[in-house]
Amino acid sequence: MLGDIFLTFMLAVFLFNLVIFPIFQAVSGFESKYSAQENYERDRYDILYDNEILFYDLDSTADKYDINESLTYTGKGFIRYYTFKNESDKKYEVFYRYYTQVSHSVSDSNYWSEVFERMGNEDVNKFFSASLDSVSLKEEYIEEFKTIFDEQDEPSSQAVQDYNDVFNSVFLGLYAMMIDDIKIHDISSPNYELSYNEMQEELSKLSSYSDSLVYLCAYGSFAISFLILEVLYPFLNKKGRTLTMRIMKAETVSIDNYEHPRKLKLVLVSFYRLIESLCLIMFVPLPMVSIGYVFALPQLSFLTIVSLMYVLIFVFFTIFNSFNRSISDYLSRTVVLTEESLNEVYRAKGYQL
Repeated sequence: MLGDIFLTFMLAVFLFNLVIFPIFQAVSGFESKYSAQENYERDRYDILYDNEILFYDLDSTADKYDINESLTYTGKGFIRYYTFKNESDKKYEVFYRYYTQVSHSVSDSNYWSEVFERMGNEDVNKFFSASLDSVSLKEEYIEEFKTIFDEQDEPSSQAVQDYNDVFNSVFLGLYAMMIDDIKIHDISSPNYELSYNEMQEELSKLSSYSDSLVYLCAYGSFAISFLILEVLYPFLNKKGRTLTMRIMKAETVSIDNYEHPRKLKLVLVSFYRLIESLCLIMFVPLPMVSIGYVFALPQLSFLTIVSLMYVLIFVFFTIFNSFNRSISDYLSRTVVLTEESLNEVYRAKGYQL
C-alpha cells in the first residue's frame, strides 16, 4: 500500500538524518575528510590564480573561491581586452598565456588555428577574426561592446545579447577546452607540493568516500525502516498486517481460501513490498544533503527509477482489475480486503465470527 511506502520512507529519513549518518560521520572522521576536500578544491583554484589563468576581483566582497564570480570577472577582462586592446588588460587573455607560456604547446603563429579554430565553435568565426597571426574582435562588435564598458552609455539589447554570447559560447568554451588540456598536461605552482591533477586525484578519492558514506547510510536507514515496518511488524501480529493496514482496518488474505497468509508467504509479500518502497530511497538523505547531490548518486537514483517504473505499473494494474489487486497480490495469490468485506466473505462461507 502507498501508505506503507510513505511511512517506510519517513522513518528512513528520520534514521538517516538523526541517527545513522551522524554516528558514521563521527566514527569515520568525516569532518576532517570533508575539510580536506574543501582545501584541495580551493588549492586547485589557487594554482589557476598563481599561473594567471584565472583572476578574481580584489575589490569585491565575493568569495575568492567562488568560481562563477572569478570566471565572470576573468571573462569580462577577456572581452574588454579584445574591445580596447589595452596593454593593462592583456593579462586577461588567459588562453594565450596558458598555451604559449605555461604549457608551451602552441606558438604565437599557430594560436588562432590551434586554439580558437580548434574549439570548433561557429560563434568564434562570428565574433573574431585572425590577421597577421593576431586575433581580433570584429569591428561591429567592438563598437557594440564599447557601450557596455562605458558607464555613461546605455547599451542596446543586441549589444548585451552579443556580449553574453561571446562570454558563454566563446570564453567559457575556450576555458573548458583549456581545463581539459590541463587534465592531460597538468600544471603546478611553487606554493603547493601537489600539482593540479594530483589534487584532482585526491579530490576524487575523498568525493568517492563521501558518496559511499551517504548511499551506504541511506541503504542502512532504509533497510532498518523496512525491516521494522514491513517485516517485523507484520510477522509479530497474527493477521500479518502492516501498520497502515491496521490503521485502515484492512487485511491481507489468500485468494484461495481467504485465510491469513502463512509466514513463508509473508516473506514473499515483503519482497514485493521492498521493490515498491525503493521508489523513494534516493530522497532518504534529504535534507542532510542537497537535492542535486542525490540526483548525482547513481547508486540511489538507479534504484529509485527502477522501483518507480514498477510502482507506476503497480498503480495502473491496481486500478484496472477486480478487487483492485496489485501485481504483488497476483504474484503472491493474495488480496487486501477491509475487515468489513472480509467478514461478509466469512459469513457467506458459513464461518462463525
